[in-house]
Amino acid sequence: MKEIDKYVKESECFTQKELTIIDLAENLNVHPKRISTTINSVLCQNFNNYINELRIKKAQALLKSKSSKKLSIEGIGQEVGFQSKSAFYSAFKKFTGTTPTKYKEKNRL
Repeated sequence: MKEIDKYVKESECFTQKELTIIDLAENLNVHPKRISTTINSVLCQNFNNYINELRIKKAQALLKSKSSKKLSIEGIGQEVGFQSKSAFYSAFKKFTGTTPTKYKEKNRL
């Protein structure tokens, strides 16, 4: 899991909209099933939730940063790898309990 996590975070491949477990497996030279099993057993979540959680953490950092003033909420969602505004909003709410707009307002600099 350390190897997977290190690669994903350092490369920021989670920001790729079309990222699949197969892409990750090819980059790590590991069978996709092994990656899936590792994420499931160590983190108790599936690949998509793992990737989305990393995306939301990056979105939270962007929403807190001064540079986010230049981006719309939807723009931040796209920047971190979500394909649609609705996917971004639902994942954000799932992991934080609030919407990106409310989060940004609460964490204004």
